[in-house]
Amino acid sequence: MMNIHKIKTLGELNAVELVNPLWQAQIMSHLKLTKNHIGFLINFNVTMIKNGIRRYSLE
Repeated sequence: MMNIHKIKTLGELNAVELVNPLWQAQIMSHLKLTKNHIGFLINFNVTMIKNGIRRYSLE
């Protein structure tokens, strides 16, 4: 038997020097309200984009 899961993600995009803790709380609130499990906060104001990606999870 094959299990197929839908994957939903939530993303917040910014281009700032410092990530505001309010945005982190906002992502967690959005995850709870939408019943999604994974969210990303992506900051484009970095030299390497991998340094600007933060993953949030309810699990």
